[in-house]
Amino acid sequence: MRRTLKNFYKRFYGDKFARILRNIAEFQKRPISYTITSPKQLILNLKEHEGKHASYIHTYDHITRQNIKEEDRNMIIYDRLFIDFDSPDPELSKIKKEIKKLRSHSLYYKHDKQVKLRNKLQKMIIREKKAQEPIMECKRFAEEFEEAFGKPPALFFSGGRGCHLYSFFKHREYHDFDRSIEWFVTQQKETGKYLSIDISAVKRATTRLSRVPYSKHQLTGLHVVPFEIDDKYEDIMETALNPTPNGFKKRRHMSKFDKHLREIDKRLKEREELTKKTKNKPHPAKIKYRERGAPIDHREFFKELIGEPVREYPSKEYVMYNCPFQDHDDEHPSFKVHKTGGYQCYGCGRKGNYYDFLKEFYGYSNKQIRKYMRKNFYP
Repeated sequence: MRRTLKNFYKRFYGDKFARILRNIAEFQKRPISYTITSPKQLILNLKEHEGKHASYIHTYDHITRQNIKEEDRNMIIYDRLFIDFDSPDPELSKIKKEIKKLRSHSLYYKHDKQVKLRNKLQKMIIREKKAQEPIMECKRFAEEFEEAFGKPPALFFSGGRGCHLYSFFKHREYHDFDRSIEWFVTQQKETGKYLSIDISAVKRATTRLSRVPYSKHQLTGLHVVPFEIDDKYEDIMETALNPTPNGFKKRRHMSKFDKHLREIDKRLKEREELTKKTKNKPHPAKIKYRERGAPIDHREFFKELIGEPVREYPSKEYVMYNCPFQDHDDEHPSFKVHKTGGYQCYGCGRKGNYYDFLKEFYGYSNKQIRKYMRKNFYP
């Protein structure tokens, strides 16, 4: 079993690497961190702390111990997307909180009560299927991701109330990897209505740690185990109770996502540069057609700012423009301005109201926008 597990970690993390491993336990004042450089070292650490700590490892390879100390992000290998799906179930949260409170004294403080609560938590996850919603959403996301980028992501039950998704891709250099990952996942959560995606898990992705596959969850007693899109919930839970490590084929999950990520990174960089340039733009024209308290007609507002629309519809309450943002070469009018609904570009995805437009297009601060509206928008 150990040989199979070593082979799994070798393929999942690499034969040699430099990653932070953090063991978190409620009975310790602060987490214990190690620098792990090989699958063998990782296995020995997990064996020593199994069931006592939550074992988290750095998602990305720092290459050397020295680079971990220096925290040079330019040296990190960005080769995977990690997304965390979690159930917000209040019952699970309540029991977890109770167990953590007992464990904060020691592993054996009121041990019988700890065991009782752990069994109850495990029963809720297995029999009452409290982790089913995030697992189903994770499967749906994986299907859509495979259709878009060619290869299916690797899926793992987290041992608790959710699951993890990894997609591997070719390492490239990025202007701002953190921001690009966060932008992508946030957009997917909103457009796909993925309620269980944890956005906090992709903020500052380069410092993110995730649960180690095949490690045991310290509160539930269940293991972090892989599953397939077609696997039934009951089969996933059975594997989490009695895990048998299998080999891992990384190439099976090597997607073309890096190309899409590069496009996102490029667009966000251009938008950043455009914002810097537009900070010194002249103030937009004064608007004198609105009485205080009257609703804003965005069509009139945008006529004053960017001119006459390309298309108007007398029987409808919206007009169309070519997108005014410089990083979007819009040959066909895709920038819609609705009387009360604000604007939305079907090409670059930007949307908002007059406030958002002044902020993004002109680079105005909140204070500048309020000042502008008071001075120019009211008679």
